[in-house]
Amino acid sequence: MTKADLDKRLDEGGPFLFSVQEQDVIAIPKMTSVFRSNQPKPMVTKTDTTNRYSKYVYTIVQAAWNSPQSVSQTLGTSSSVFTDRRTGSALPKWRSVIKSGGNATTAMSGERFRVLAQVPIVGSVGIYTFPQGAPEQWSSINENVNGWFPEFIQEPSHIAGTDAAKADSAAIISALKGVQQQRTQFQGLVALGELRETLHMLHHPFAGARKLIDSYFQRLRASKAYKSASRRKGSNGTSVKAHVNEFLTEASNTWLEVAFGLKPLISDVKAAAEAVARYQNDSRRSVVVGYGEDVAASVSTNRYPIANHLWVYTTTRDITTQMVRYKVTMDYSRSAAFGSNERLLELNGLTVEQFVPTIYELVPWSFLLDYFSNVGEVISAGCTSQAEVKFVVRTERLATTREVNIKSGLSPFAAPGFWENCTQAGQSISSRANVARSSTAKLDLPNVYFSLPGRASQWENMAALWKSNERSLLSRFRG
Repeated sequence: MTKADLDKRLDEGGPFLFSVQEQDVIAIPKMTSVFRSNQPKPMVTKTDTTNRYSKYVYTIVQAAWNSPQSVSQTLGTSSSVFTDRRTGSALPKWRSVIKSGGNATTAMSGERFRVLAQVPIVGSVGIYTFPQGAPEQWSSINENVNGWFPEFIQEPSHIAGTDAAKADSAAIISALKGVQQQRTQFQGLVALGELRETLHMLHHPFAGARKLIDSYFQRLRASKAYKSASRRKGSNGTSVKAHVNEFLTEASNTWLEVAFGLKPLISDVKAAAEAVARYQNDSRRSVVVGYGEDVAASVSTNRYPIANHLWVYTTTRDITTQMVRYKVTMDYSRSAAFGSNERLLELNGLTVEQFVPTIYELVPWSFLLDYFSNVGEVISAGCTSQAEVKFVVRTERLATTREVNIKSGLSPFAAPGFWENCTQAGQSISSRANVARSSTAKLDLPNVYFSLPGRASQWENMAALWKSNERSLLSRFRG
């Protein structure tokens, strides 16, 4: 084995077994330095260039009773260059680094273009004229087009409007939630803080629903005595509008009992059972992944002439997605021992770092603030321990998909009598992606953002809260 063979074997992460022959002259100090070399190589940029072409043909055919048929054909061509780039550095012996549990991630950035679909356009317009009183003096014009247009090979551009910082914060929050879930299964402090409300609900289950049903049967029993008045008045002398308002109020109370009472209670019981199961037979992921994204979209239209009466109409749709992903590698040798009392406290959320998030959760109406912001998630993320985090790999991807639809049609200035026929609409779908990868030791803190509620259930809960507390709220506003 020569020195070049040894260097190649080391770079590939292969086994370090070799036999020394008489012709193998390898100095021991130099060989030792080669074995110890485990640093990334210099940054290198690789490119891959692709030339793309478009070609379309439009034909004009004219004929008349007193002249021969004439045919003119025009060829339209264009080209563009797409260049894929990748910049990064190789890490020698990266397989052995991963095998030993180390971080083999090196910085990388790149750009890639792809054509996902292309369909040529086929269409025509024309006119046949027969003068009144002299039908033999006919004439005709026929204009045809088919092929691929320059719009099909345009390089997609990223749309301004995506928020990289917002996507990054969402990914951090998602990743830290995963980290926290590896430590804590049941929010014990929150359950203790809500114990009084839980016991009251168990002692008086579905109070709103039972009151609603009782009220309905009371009015049903009294309806015979007040038949004549029931059309305009209720059975107890109150207006129909008051009955409707009472019904909506009690229905809102029932909704709130389910949304904020029954569902959380079922979730807590399930989490407590899972915490006990994990304490007896713990299972934790070695890698936690968090995602965040922000999307922007735009639609534009255009039209332009190809021939005298033949035009093309284009619709271009661009969708840009800013995505951030964090892959968190965990090291459980730094955590509480399996089966220990400390591990039991962690699984049940009875730790010091859970004190501040618990206080926030128990503050009245704090969930309404969470509907309009990520304050609660930021507080929880800031109080999540990263003691078990070994290293973090961050990947940022900015991707745009462009869809161009082209159809042929008649000129908006054409005289009456022309016909049009788009046999096949043209379509092109292309993509552009920019990717950057890096590695860090820990996750940063996310930023605070405010926005309108995005889920229908949040608006439903707010409507139920308003109806349930309408009287008290209106009385406060009226002074």
